[in-house]
Amino acid sequence: LVWHGRTQTEPAHYCSICEVEVFDLLFVTSESNSRKTYVVHCQDCARRASTNLENFVVLEQYKIQDLMQVYDQFTLVSIELEYGKLV
Repeated sequence: LVWHGRTQTEPAHYCSICEVEVFDLLFVTSESNSRKTYVVHCQDCARRASTNLENFVVLEQYKIQDLMQVYDQFTLVSIELEYGKLV
């Protein structure tokens, strides 16, 4: 697991094989990591290519503590109806 980070304007990443959006943990081949060009895979496609993830590096975009804090502070807001209309 290698810290990679994420910039504010960085676009979303998608798996190069199945095109599913990949969030936080990017599975890239170690050879592409050394060239600083990343071919992103989702976990499912990476495991299909190598069950033990040999030759893959996992890049982390968010710290787990930050994600846990967002989750813990999340609250649902209820919407009241007045005369059948949203208020």
